[in-house]
Amino acid sequence: MARDSDTVPADSVQSFAGRVRKIRRVGTHCECVLDSGSPLLVSALLCSHIRIGDQLRISLPEQLHEAGTTAMAEVHVFPSQPGRLEIVQAPIALVTRPRTNKRGQFFDDASVVGQH
Repeated sequence: MARDSDTVPADSVQSFAGRVRKIRRVGTHCECVLDSGSPLLVSALLCSHIRIGDQLRISLPEQLHEAGTTAMAEVHVFPSQPGRLEIVQAPIALVTRPRTNKRGQFFDDASVVGQH
């Protein structure tokens, strides 16, 4: 469960979206060029799930622009091809201890910052 200090008011979040037109490796990251021509630098892990034609939606909290803050952007990847899963990269507020399900497999529950 997120604490009140972790929640981000909806009016303090800037969002933009675009379709991926080009992907280029830049060191340990990847640069996705959107249809508007805007470049977006993402981690290599997230980039491994992004394909040309996918739709990206990025939410940037206002705190991201303030010095000394740890606010992170949320990135949603909507695949252009059927059968591929939607990917969400978001800051985590809380993670439970690992538990086992009825098949004996471990799992965790996590809460995204700002979500209840």
